[in-house]
Amino acid sequence: MLTEKEKYGSNIFILAISILIIFAALSLDLHGTRVFCAGQELPQTCLVRSVLNIDCPGCGLTRSFLAISRLEMSKSITFHPCGWLIGLVILLQIPFRILCIAKPETKELECVKSIARIGRYFLIITVITGFFRLFL
Repeated sequence: MLTEKEKYGSNIFILAISILIIFAALSLDLHGTRVFCAGQELPQTCLVRSVLNIDCPGCGLTRSFLAISRLEMSKSITFHPCGWLIGLVILLQIPFRILCIAKPETKELECVKSIARIGRYFLIITVITGFFRLFL
């Protein structure tokens, strides 16, 4: 069981990471399947793809988030079928974590926490979907 101080720190950390991911998605550029930052192409970051030359279950999520940030849903689904779900979970973390920080003892928060647990299942679905993509 986490202490109140640990819960607070955890909520601040997840809030900061969520904001950082959204900021990155809005500030990076997507040209075809290549990602650019300030006009420079970003290098390949997937170790599995670099070493084995195959896509891992998470391959395409960055490009999918970038497409979502430009409201290109069909392109997003092409890059990764579950990218929009993970993007939605990340986006919803912001109001959820702010609520957890502002009112940690609220009864309604238990309902929201139950809904947030569903986000974990989205991550599992993403991994499973990614594995199926390897063989299709």
